Amino acid sequence: MESIFARRANPNAAGTAIPADPAAVVGYGGNFKADSGHTEWVDSRVHQSGVTGTFPPNTEFPFTNSGQIYDVDFTSSREGGSLTNLTYATVTSRSYHPGGAQISLTDGSTRFVADTIDIITWRSLTTRDGREVVGNY
Repeated sequence: MESIFARRANPNAAGTAIPADPAAVVGYGGNFKADSGHTEWVDSRVHQSGVTGTFPPNTEFPFTNSGQIYDVDFTSSREGGSLTNLTYATVTSRSYHPGGAQISLTDGSTRFVADTIDIITWRSLTTRDGREVVGNY
């Protein structure tokens, strides 16, 4: 079940280290919202219409709430909601296909990306202006 932790305002410092694992992200906490995230794609915020390259595709972020297990995303604050709060997000690319995820690119094409993609390669492919050539991964 897709859900999100939001509006925690933590972390909120430039240069914050990339979290080491999903438990570190879940540890940030925040306002838990079940049945949210990509299901609200029409709002066009990153946690609703995009992904981050923090972790490889289909990385699970298990969080238990009232006995129900949720696979959560995280955003520290709403993008553009403040001139002083930075927005940090961990939004996993998920399609739950065995072994990887279908990824849509900004040129309109799609690629299957393996869950085992090298993390440095994945992060390079999910940033802008890197001039990476996208093949099959």
